[in-house]
Amino acid sequence: MINSLTIQTLLKTAIGCCGVIFVSTTIGYFWLIKSFGDLLLNQLKDHTILRGEKESAHFLVAEQNHVLLKESLLEQLQNDDNTDFKKEFIERVVELQDGTTRNRPRIFNLKLDPGIFLGDNVEINSELQRRVVNFHKVLSTYGPAWRGSFINTYIQIPENGIVIYMPGYPWAQKAPSSRSFR
Repeated sequence: MINSLTIQTLLKTAIGCCGVIFVSTTIGYFWLIKSFGDLLLNQLKDHTILRGEKESAHFLVAEQNHVLLKESLLEQLQNDDNTDFKKEFIERVVELQDGTTRNRPRIFNLKLDPGIFLGDNVEINSELQRRVVNFHKVLSTYGPAWRGSFINTYIQIPENGIVIYMPGYPWAQKAPSSRSFR
């Protein structure tokens, strides 16, 4: 009987210990998972806020630069002297067989010059020539200056054209002739 009372007591004690260990381990596991999840969520929240501030800063700089570019462009358009825009226009561009008008290949320097693209449906008149020459002058200054911050700087022409400074890729020279900006 002692033997069986001892065994019963040991068995009950073992079962009780196993139960306590199981319950405390389960509670500890869920507490650890929740604590770790909360920690990760807080880190993610902090990272998201910092990333948002960083990305927002890029947009603020771009917005400020856009204002500067607009002011400079308007000033250039208002103060252009009696320049012979037709002559300057013809010196910069040539009409290709596909009907588009683009930079003259022999004088175009990808690192320094903005590319010019006018679609095959663009009617080239003196006003368009004046704008393209002025756009080119402004982007010749601003494009290289902003090269470290932006991949490209461009001015879209509503008639289906663009003047673009993109030193890493000759966009205006490689754009398909069917390209439309409308």
